[in-house]
Amino acid sequence: ILISGTGSNMASLLNEAAHPDCPYHVRQVIADRPAQGLATAEAFGVPARLIDRKAPDFPARLMEALAGVDG
Repeated sequence: ILISGTGSNMASLLNEAAHPDCPYHVRQVIADRPAQGLATAEAFGVPARLIDRKAPDFPARLMEALAGVDG
């Protein structure tokens, strides 16, 4: 899940993912700037990371993070 703030939509997805019959599993949460939602993801036990959108290597780091997620 990609977030940019508090992660309210993400929290809804994580709550649903906690149900045994949920058809999806959240593998990681990525923010492009400091965001409260990263702490929320970690509280749910989901790996969370910040990838600074202003960094010159942002596109490469984002693609690397996404490539590391298996289906």
